[in-house]
Amino acid sequence: MASELRFAIGAYSIADAARFLRQSVASVRRWSNGYTYRQRELVRHRHPVLVTDRRAPGVLNFAEIVELRFVAAFRRAGVSLEHLRRAARTLEPTYGPYPFANARLIAHGGTLLEMKEWGAVSPVTRQHVLAGLEAYVAELGFVDDLAARWEPKEGLGKVLLDPTRQFGQPILAASGTPTRVVFREFNLDPEAESIAEWYGLEPDDVKAAVSFERAFAAAG
Repeated sequence: MASELRFAIGAYSIADAARFLRQSVASVRRWSNGYTYRQRELVRHRHPVLVTDRRAPGVLNFAEIVELRFVAAFRRAGVSLEHLRRAARTLEPTYGPYPFANARLIAHGGTLLEMKEWGAVSPVTRQHVLAGLEAYVAELGFVDDLAARWEPKEGLGKVLLDPTRQFGQPILAASGTPTRVVFREFNLDPEAESIAEWYGLEPDDVKAAVSFERAFAAAG
């Protein structure tokens, strides 16, 4: 329980999530909150993929960001959203309220694909999905099987998202300086050395912050 409480903090807007996932704001909102649509005379509702009780639909915690990265990876590999919705609800009793952020599941992503009753997954697709998940899992750090930190490769080993620091926003791990602050200064004066001196950083720290921010530009 303590790990889950530690994990379920951090505060991200839907727009934040969209840029970290490289997805549209509309897609992230649907995955997070579900959606309603009309089919002829009927109004239909699709549940969110997330199984948590989200009382603030415009805000996501760190756990949910990690889960949605998992969802995005599977969607890119062609796994249907309905498959993912059903999987989340089926796996919750075993893996907890954040099943797609639990190391026991995401480090062995074939568990989800083996649920054949929702449609067979071809060996080629399965291999492609699992290969993609290796890189995804490699960027995460876990505590008691729950993802506790994300070190995106675009941050060159220096950028960290940790829900216990700066509300989970991207920071330079050594100093805690938000990457957005460094990037803002860089846009005003693209001299890494002068920015580094002003903020007490190394020039490589500035380059890492800029690399991260450029890689995760705002989504549409």
